[in-house]
Amino acid sequence: MIHALAKHIIVEFYNCNPQIIGDVVLIQQHVEGAITFSTSSIEESFFQPTPENGANGTVITADIRVSIHTWPSHSYAAVDIFTPSNTIDPWLAYDYLKERLEAQYDSATELRRGQIKVGQGSPFQRSFL
Repeated sequence: MIHALAKHIIVEFYNCNPQIIGDVVLIQQHVEGAITFSTSSIEESFFQPTPENGANGTVITADIRVSIHTWPSHSYAAVDIFTPSNTIDPWLAYDYLKERLEAQYDSATELRRGQIKVGQGSPFQRSFL
């Protein structure tokens, strides 16, 4: 049986509201809000403005990490959502951010990180899938 140690969603949000994604304070509130379903409290939250008049930041808990970089002049936001938890659904953070950024289009890819084979001999063996 193959088991993934973590999930990582790489997201591109297009045609976002430029006023929203250009506001560092608002972006921080939205990213922190995206992980409110997590079972742990925020351990680290760091945001700063970018040279493109956008926002760049990361929020970390024991259960999930969400990072964002925005380009208001292109109405675009790049987001990474990573969780090593089997009980956290990272797509909830994705849905929350898509709505809050008012993204009209998106592209998302889920990577299953740390795919290992469980059983048959050693408890953890590398999977060659």
